[in-house]
Amino acid sequence: MATVISRMLFVFFIIISIPCISAVNNPKGFSTKLIHRNSPLSPYRNLQTDEEDNLFDDRALKSSLRRHAYLSAKQQNDQPNDFYGFEFPDGTGYIAVLSIGTPPMNVYPMLDTASDLFWIQCAPCVVCYEQRDPIYNRSASDSFIDLPCENSLCSELGPRGTGCNQEDKCTYNLLYVDGSRSSGFLGAEIINFTSFAVNAETFAPVVFGCGTENLNNVKGYKLDGVMGLGASNLSFFSQLVNDTERKFSYCFGNISNSTDQGELKIGENAFIFGDETPLEVSLGLYYVNLTGIGIGVGQPMLPINWASSFQKQPDGTGGVIIDSGSTLTHLEQEAYDTFKKAVLDELRINHNIYPVILGTYRECFAGRVASDLVGFPKVILYFEGLDNKLELDIWSTFQQLKSDSNGDQFYCLSFTASPNELNVIGNLAQQFHNIGYDLENNIISFHRMGCELI
Repeated sequence: MATVISRMLFVFFIIISIPCISAVNNPKGFSTKLIHRNSPLSPYRNLQTDEEDNLFDDRALKSSLRRHAYLSAKQQNDQPNDFYGFEFPDGTGYIAVLSIGTPPMNVYPMLDTASDLFWIQCAPCVVCYEQRDPIYNRSASDSFIDLPCENSLCSELGPRGTGCNQEDKCTYNLLYVDGSRSSGFLGAEIINFTSFAVNAETFAPVVFGCGTENLNNVKGYKLDGVMGLGASNLSFFSQLVNDTERKFSYCFGNISNSTDQGELKIGENAFIFGDETPLEVSLGLYYVNLTGIGIGVGQPMLPINWASSFQKQPDGTGGVIIDSGSTLTHLEQEAYDTFKKAVLDELRINHNIYPVILGTYRECFAGRVASDLVGFPKVILYFEGLDNKLELDIWSTFQQLKSDSNGDQFYCLSFTASPNELNVIGNLAQQFHNIGYDLENNIISFHRMGCELI
């Protein structure tokens, strides 16, 4: 009983001092597990039907194009304040392993660097969709507190994203590009963090969206919620750090291997090391300065005009965004054409491999990545600064798809042409790397490593 009372007092103390949480109970920051959504540890595993990732229903491509449309709208600041772009249909996302409330219960939100609010489904529900694990019940938690309307975080989502009801409770409403939506109340609750690297659990209070009216239109997957890692005061990341430790990092393992795991670190715990390059935050998006692309370590960069293809333009268009929610990497059309030609030439000349479908957006091939692409050179993404780069092996450059109904195997480029001038570095390109975001010093770091070493 004493523990319950102390946790309630802890939340109450924090709610009157938000947004200055400053990681009260753990000044060194927080770490939590990341698992692939098809991991044996995930409640989402085995929910996908066989046809969803095959060549003729390329869900990774479809979801990445929808995600790109959202990022483009957000870049131009022309989407409504209650319009967000979360997509969760293609099997390549990483989810965090957390527990919430008193007593604690597990939740599995997906990481999203291009949104801010951390929300989950909440009972008692007005309308909730079925999810694999139990829905969090705010009435059964001894530490849940509603966020009052006068709290500064109540206005962070804008006038159409948040509001105030007759009971002086802060409300929210989010609409996603696929027609899914979540609405409910903002509240404060205890979040427990469990790390692979640290045996002891740590906990902190976080303001979150308690979704009581939810619609999920994603076929097969009924996610628990979304963990927003944007730069606003409301984001999950921002609430857990102080002004001098505004940093976080994540490491994705092999996304093609559902048993691989990763780690999210927030605050002083964040790993900011390796190759560092400038980071710009604008309209809730994370921009990097991509200066070139090469095929093969030590080989010349491809003849791409980086100023016209990768540089952010004075009107705010273009540029390069790094994004956890995009599966594929989008390149501006001229840059993509140059890159695609170089890849196809390498496959034809040195591997005797030809595309089976000449699609508008990406190229696909018959066979298996593991056996067919032995010896294919690394693709190098170069960034501003001395020798700053991401090195992409075959599992980051290509994506193995499911077998078709005849058992035939196919794989596709994990790059696609951008519908406009905006370039997006997706999560397939980020795997096998620790990615560190340092918002205090406006830098991002890349370090290729095994995530189990963190």
